[in-house]
Amino acid sequence: MRIRCLQHVPFEGPAYLDVIAGKRGLPLTRTRLYDEEPFPDGKDFDMLAVMGGPMGALDDAKYHWLTAEKRFFELF
Repeated sequence: MRIRCLQHVPFEGPAYLDVIAGKRGLPLTRTRLYDEEPFPDGKDFDMLAVMGGPMGALDDAKYHWLTAEKRFFELF
């Protein structure tokens, strides 16, 4: 199982999920949205973990990637 983590801010990482994945030998990769990394292809992961942050669902103007993230979720 390949785990992909969408990270919104540098201080909200996968934390214990990273530990669990490591103990089970599961690859965990991150997409750092705050660094403008592109969204992953849905074929590149089996499980998606979405981290938190200070933004709200309607804060598109402040967090420019938020609109694209909502479109990304619609694919699944």
